[in-house]
Amino acid sequence: MSKTGVRELDIRYWLPLLGVVVLVAATSAWMWLDYSARVRDSRETSLAEWRNNMATIRRILDAGQNQARAYNDVVGLFNDAPGLNHLAVIDGSGLIRQASQPELQGRPATAAFQNIDAARLDPARWAPRSGTMALESDAHIRGYFPLAARAQSDGSSATATDLLYLDVDTSYASERILRSLYIQTVYFALFSLSSLLGLLIFIRRFVSGPIAEITRGVQHYSPGATTSIRLQGRGPLNRLAQGFNRLSEDLSTNFEALHRREQRLDRILHSIGDAVIIVDTESRVERLNPIAEALTGWPRAEAIGRPVNDVFRLTHYLSGDAMANPVLHAMETGETQQLANHAVLTRRDGHQYHIADSAAPIRGADHAIDGGVLVFHDVSEAYRVREERRIAAIAFDTGAPQLIADGTGKVIRANQAASDVSGYTQEEFLSFQLTGDIFIGQDSPGLGDFLAGKSDLDTWTGHTWWRTKTGELMQIWVVDTAIRNEAGAINYYVISALDITQLVQTTATLEEARGNYRHLIESIHDGVAIIENLTIVECNQQFAHMLGRDRGEIVGHSVPELSLPRQADGSDSDAKALDILQQEVLATGDGHIDWSMVHACGRRIDIEASLSRIAWEGKPAILATTRDITERRLGEQEWQTLTAELARKEEIIRLASNAYGIASW
Repeated sequence: MSKTGVRELDIRYWLPLLGVVVLVAATSAWMWLDYSARVRDSRETSLAEWRNNMATIRRILDAGQNQARAYNDVVGLFNDAPGLNHLAVIDGSGLIRQASQPELQGRPATAAFQNIDAARLDPARWAPRSGTMALESDAHIRGYFPLAARAQSDGSSATATDLLYLDVDTSYASERILRSLYIQTVYFALFSLSSLLGLLIFIRRFVSGPIAEITRGVQHYSPGATTSIRLQGRGPLNRLAQGFNRLSEDLSTNFEALHRREQRLDRILHSIGDAVIIVDTESRVERLNPIAEALTGWPRAEAIGRPVNDVFRLTHYLSGDAMANPVLHAMETGETQQLANHAVLTRRDGHQYHIADSAAPIRGADHAIDGGVLVFHDVSEAYRVREERRIAAIAFDTGAPQLIADGTGKVIRANQAASDVSGYTQEEFLSFQLTGDIFIGQDSPGLGDFLAGKSDLDTWTGHTWWRTKTGELMQIWVVDTAIRNEAGAINYYVISALDITQLVQTTATLEEARGNYRHLIESIHDGVAIIENLTIVECNQQFAHMLGRDRGEIVGHSVPELSLPRQADGSDSDAKALDILQQEVLATGDGHIDWSMVHACGRRIDIEASLSRIAWEGKPAILATTRDITERRLGEQEWQTLTAELARKEEIIRLASNAYGIASW
């Protein structure tokens, strides 16, 4: 069967045109055949007539008349014959003796007659009582007849002395026949057109009209509405119209029933509290209810016809991997499928929902898979509550004190750790309010507003106080979390507490020790610096004065930064500091070093330092007790210079004394 439709023509326009074409073609063919037959008959008749005429000419010449007169009579006799072009007598020299056109007499025959056969003008070929006549291809009858005087007295045959030439154009008959046929054709065409017009009127009245009426009924047919096509008669077109009327009634009835079923199905889908998506056998969305539109973010008009994987996209909440579509699996296996845990539906705008669903195949009347249905609902809130409960249960099993209060701040649950820290039993906790009974530090910034529900924050973290059963104020670090409902109101408070009383006391003691330590090093007359990883982390005022700098210009800077690039012995300051401070002193516990540093004004300062390993804020460090030996170093250098000068002078005196003794001797 061809995949393309059968081409249809509108007979209202093509039938008249086809009739005219057929009529013209038939008339033309008939005219040509009749014309050809008439022309052929006319030419054969003309040829027979001229053969008879040649016999008449021979009888005239045989009558024994004078030759010149006989020739003149012959030419004059047929001069008015229809179609005669030339009738001439030609002598043995090829000159025209007598002709139907007198002006041709005396002229050479080959020059006067274009199509004459020159070979036949040869007297040697003339034989008495012979001659030929034929219809040639140019529709001319040409004849060549030798002429001779009558027989000799001795009874011998006469010798041919002249040639009778005949040229008759038979086309005159063709023109006459053509005119006759034209007149006949005009009458025939008028009759045929009249008959065709009558036929067309008949067809329009009894064929085209009913067909047009049926066509209008078909074109105006709409689902759910009946169409009535009224025709008169008992022909096939009337039966076709009646059949279509019955078909339209059946279709309208079926359509109304189908429409009612569709509306009922839509009402059922709209009334279902879960989201429903129905797919066809090609895995395209066929139908979905408003809840499915809201959860997927796809309006019905845009979703229908799209692949279900475009509308319903699943990922695993924990891994983020894409999950297989359960309705496709149900259609493949033919079995109902349940969605795995932790399934997340990604809406069109990117928002995600935790969902639970099931999918089942749809079977047709023959039990073949005819599609699938997907039913799902949003379980994000249930998932959140379950996770919160799971986390709360885990938290309650830990050693940290945990409390849960309702939106008014009344405690509804406490774990064992809270009882152990506060001394209250869990039953006693259930009669407490967070504000007043438990939290004393409502003056902590923001805590009072948070517990009163006046804050937009979901979590408050900070330092506050609990009152224990003994009345003792316990310092705690607390994380208060507000659990809100969909309207934003607080349903619960979850409090996680950490006892920091000992930590606060330890911190205070440490700060006191640090203050005492700083006071101690400030009271030392020598410069003191604490070095950690080659960086000065603390120093006293004497050390800062020694370098001509403020403490802020020293603390936080490395020892090599405040030193000369090279020390007195020529070694690199970075390498020597790393070798002595980081390796030698930290390894042995103490040491001594002379070191060259830079004053704020840029001059060199020589110091000597006693180094000891200490613990600073829990980390290994070096305590350097320093003394400025710049002046002593300068005095030592001056003493060494004077000593050298004295030794030089003593040597000169000794040499001079020796020289004097030798001279005296």
